[in-house]
Amino acid sequence: MKKVICLMLTLSVVFASLAACAKGTGNTDNQNTSSASQQNGSDSSDQKDDNTTVSQLAVTIDTSVDAQKQKKLDDLGQYDVDIDLTALNTTMLQARVNEILDNPNEYKGKTVRVTGSYNKSYYDQTDKYYNYVLGYDQTMCCAAWGIEFMGDCVPEEIEQYTTIGLVGTFDFYEELGQTYFYINVDHCVV
Repeated sequence: MKKVICLMLTLSVVFASLAACAKGTGNTDNQNTSSASQQNGSDSSDQKDDNTTVSQLAVTIDTSVDAQKQKKLDDLGQYDVDIDLTALNTTMLQARVNEILDNPNEYKGKTVRVTGSYNKSYYDQTDKYYNYVLGYDQTMCCAAWGIEFMGDCVPEEIEQYTTIGLVGTFDFYEELGQTYFYINVDHCVV
């Protein structure tokens, strides 16, 4: 339950932050003007409108990767898995993850390959941080799902919202009288 609360709290912060996305998208004239003035070499740093905030936020959750990292993510395809979440489009991926999270007993012990955005969440009762891989909806503005993960190949420090790739096994653990579902990572790209 604590992890669900932590994840929901994290996702609600992301959703609240991204609500500005809908507010700022209707004003394309300011965005185009801002881009044009930057291209012409004029200083637009004094423009402090919602579009500036949205642009900065978009960079924060940018899920694009360079060619070298994409090659490493593609190399995760060499591992045999039972479930390849990287081969699904956004809609099917969200549906499959929801199916997995709704029926975790059916997936225990199965190997999975997943790519998503990294998120770390702190929980006061255990005085620990928990790692999650997040996936976004079709618009790429809102987190649609998240799965906790653990493993030795995951570095201690990863920048929030960095694109990561994981191959591991679904498993459970007990903490504070609750059972939690997670991916036990064997191979990763961060």
